[in-house]
Amino acid sequence: QSMLQQLLRVETELGQARSKYRADSEMVKGLTSRLENLRPMLLSNQLDAVDTALKLNSLRLQNAKDQAKTVNNQFKKNDLLIREFEMLQNELNIARSKMAGIDNAREKFRLKMAQSSVPWSVLNPPYMNPEPISPDPKRDVIVGGVLALVIGATTGYLLDRRENIFHDPMEVSTALNLPLLSHISHFSELNKANINSKFALRDPGRDSNLDNENRMAIYALNFENPFRRLYTLIRNFAKSKPFRTIVISSSTGSEGKSLINTLLAKTISDMGHRILLIDANLRRPKLDTWLELKNEKGLSDLLNDETADWKEFIQHIDGHETWSVITTGQPVTDPTVLFSTSRMNKLIRDLESSEQFDHIIFDTPPDLEYADFSLIAENCDGVIAMVSLEKVKQDLAKETIRRIKESKTPLMGIVTNSISKNFEGSDTNNIIYSINTHAKINFSEKLRALWRNLRHLKQQLNERLNN
Repeated sequence: QSMLQQLLRVETELGQARSKYRADSEMVKGLTSRLENLRPMLLSNQLDAVDTALKLNSLRLQNAKDQAKTVNNQFKKNDLLIREFEMLQNELNIARSKMAGIDNAREKFRLKMAQSSVPWSVLNPPYMNPEPISPDPKRDVIVGGVLALVIGATTGYLLDRRENIFHDPMEVSTALNLPLLSHISHFSELNKANINSKFALRDPGRDSNLDNENRMAIYALNFENPFRRLYTLIRNFAKSKPFRTIVISSSTGSEGKSLINTLLAKTISDMGHRILLIDANLRRPKLDTWLELKNEKGLSDLLNDETADWKEFIQHIDGHETWSVITTGQPVTDPTVLFSTSRMNKLIRDLESSEQFDHIIFDTPPDLEYADFSLIAENCDGVIAMVSLEKVKQDLAKETIRRIKESKTPLMGIVTNSISKNFEGSDTNNIIYSINTHAKINFSEKLRALWRNLRHLKQQLNERLNN
């Protein structure tokens, strides 16, 4: 207490000296030095007193514990000790509370000593931001837009993975790692009548009985540009290796392969080249009905009769002098056995060596359903894989490509076919745009389109980075 009173007296004297003398005077300096010496001594004495009190309380606490233990041992022997036990328990609680208070006081003294030895200072004064942290409309709009984009892309990706089908030509080309030769768009008018009457296998401009609107409709149905582009690529491919006999593959039925074969043959004929279209789909023949040809004899009869001359089985399309057709002929029980004979290989070699045809196209059953396609393809110069959008499972298309590669038959590339009304445009480069702008597309298709757009942009970015 005397040291504390001395400290207070020195502080009072220092205050009076500062009011009378300057800060650099000997009086002020002496009192300041004395005050600085007294403070640590006072804190040290107080800490010593606290430590002494702690030790004393520790001894008392130990004595109380010993007494509690002794009382506890005698508790069961003498009921009169209960009151003494309760009293000792109360004393113990009081000692503990005092102990906690002394610990708090010691921590405060340590904090005060640290403050006096190393002075604290405020680096930056507190202030209030005039703009509130929340709500922030601009930030909320940006975050909401990003979250909507992420959720939409994720939902589109999950829907796409669930359906496991192809939606656009570039997706097919990327998944199968093959060049995209052409994309055949969808036209609903093809389902309304047979090819010969509705599709009008003639130049619409030469029919004076048609008005301009009907001429343009027939011209659109001719699929001129995609098939001309496809044939141009076939001719370019034929410059490096023979590519006269062609077979177009499909994974499953009802993909439109027979129609594409027919339209490709028509395009080749319109361009002045000699084309032979052979209907090798002996299980479900279609070409004779579409082209309104007789099917009394055809490919099956030609393969069954080794002495038959293939020239006798040739039929021509009215108005197309360079377009020849061999129909399926009479039904057979097992077409696979018929195609596995050497007669099939000899027929193809005879047709090629005759030099009467620039190209020969075979219309075959689906690759994954029957072995007919593989038996015919192994005798041809090359294969074009066809994949229908919005229909064929990706696993089936990949399996078809794997079988074609295993057969060692040259695979030129892929052709995509739209059997859905969501792809009525003919420009392959605008497929993604047509998906986004089509009026009849539903919500799930929009999400899938968003995912495809993001994936397409990612592919373009990777290509630019690689370049």
